[in-house]
Amino acid sequence: MTHTQWLEWIAQPENRFGLRLHDPEAQKKFLVEWYFRAIERNKEILLSDRAIAILSEVRTFVPGLRIPRFLHHIYNNRQDLQEAFPPIDPATPARLSDWYRQFGCREFPSRIAERLGGMVEVGANDLTSGEDWSERRPDWRRRKCFGVNLVGYAQGEFGLGEDIRTLARCMEIAGVDYCVVNLSGGSNARQDDRTLESKFSTDPPFPVSILCVSAFDIPHIHRNYHDKIFDDRYVIAYSPWEIETFPREWWPVWSLVDEVWAISRHVFDAYRPTTDKPCFHMPLAVDVRPARAAAQDSPKSRFRFVCSYDPNSHATRKNPLAVIAAFLKAFPNGDEKCSLLFMINGHNHEDRISREIPYFARFDSRIEYHVGTQDRKTYLSQLEAADCFISAHRAEGFGRNIAEAKALGTQVLATAYSGSVDFIDSDEGVAWKYVTIRDHEYPYSEGARWADIDVSDLAVKMRSRYEDRNAGRVVRLPEAFSPASAAERYLQRLRTILESLADP
Repeated sequence: MTHTQWLEWIAQPENRFGLRLHDPEAQKKFLVEWYFRAIERNKEILLSDRAIAILSEVRTFVPGLRIPRFLHHIYNNRQDLQEAFPPIDPATPARLSDWYRQFGCREFPSRIAERLGGMVEVGANDLTSGEDWSERRPDWRRRKCFGVNLVGYAQGEFGLGEDIRTLARCMEIAGVDYCVVNLSGGSNARQDDRTLESKFSTDPPFPVSILCVSAFDIPHIHRNYHDKIFDDRYVIAYSPWEIETFPREWWPVWSLVDEVWAISRHVFDAYRPTTDKPCFHMPLAVDVRPARAAAQDSPKSRFRFVCSYDPNSHATRKNPLAVIAAFLKAFPNGDEKCSLLFMINGHNHEDRISREIPYFARFDSRIEYHVGTQDRKTYLSQLEAADCFISAHRAEGFGRNIAEAKALGTQVLATAYSGSVDFIDSDEGVAWKYVTIRDHEYPYSEGARWADIDVSDLAVKMRSRYEDRNAGRVVRLPEAFSPASAAERYLQRLRTILESLADP
């Protein structure tokens, strides 16, 4: 397969957990389907000789029906052909071939249509190699205006949506003109934030595009928006990731971009070995401001711990049940004046872990939960009103919820591992050990490793926070994560890029 075909192949939902990722027969079937989708968009599409051989490979699909793969695809989707050429008729293979030569080539036109249909036998070699027929991108230097096209889920009320909105705020501070290419989807969380609506564009004009999306989304965006976002542009992938190693199967995705930005040192260490493209550590900004004055705070009747997460971002990774275990261990008597609130942003029918939280809440009135997307103001108000934010994550690319809690002056306790270590202090970190990622726990990552928090250490530190509740301990987020600091980082890098694009 070419890089483009391979990226579409591994992006198939059924391949996320590697069940058939390297199955040659499944790859060949996909290649046939890919070809027919591709010629609907572009009749000039080219395939390598090996790909043509795979499409033309003769196979027995049902007893007595031995025809090329590509012809079976057509036959299987055409009731009229099945009625005209019954599969039990011994003459059907020859008659189908005649039909394709006379009519099929015109009904399914392409540059290679007349080359299909040979009696080629193909071995079961791995199909990830072969010439890449991706079209060469035009020269981006033709776009001279200073500005960036921001691409992402600008209306999404979840982490990636906040990433692009905060990036837009930084561009405004830096004085960099920008437009927004808004994408739908990305999460089951609500998609109703209209902050950037006035900047939406369907014809982005600027020479640099910044993709605020998962690397797994980039092939889909390239396929649907290549002329708007990629052609004649310098493309930056500003993509989150959580695990120490980036899946080797996905390394070719960087061939679609010109530069990679990493949201934390943890992500930088994962990305850097996977590409020869420029790769930079570009920490995200956190744009929240406390609404209350610390001096006006008064002791509360109950000490509230809060844990928030998006179940569409893999509850196994977020590990909320460890928070419950630590809470019950820290406060076993039930008469302590404390509570634990879960804010679960959205719904995911595959999320079995979050379904267990109501069970604990039924038997312990101190445990509360809210399921569904809250508006931004309400969410931040809850976060600021909390006494301590808890994250028992197994891995975080950045840890925006932890960072926002710190920025609001709320105490935090978090696994001392992955992206959040860039900004948490030593007394805010919780001990952990490595464990192996099991099947179905995280996409493309079976056999890799992440952290398993020490529940006993978390319980001790939760108890300590509770007992010292009147100490007024506040450790703010470092200035490096402010919008002003991030704006300066972005401006410096974009100036360098735009100056290089201006060179003849």
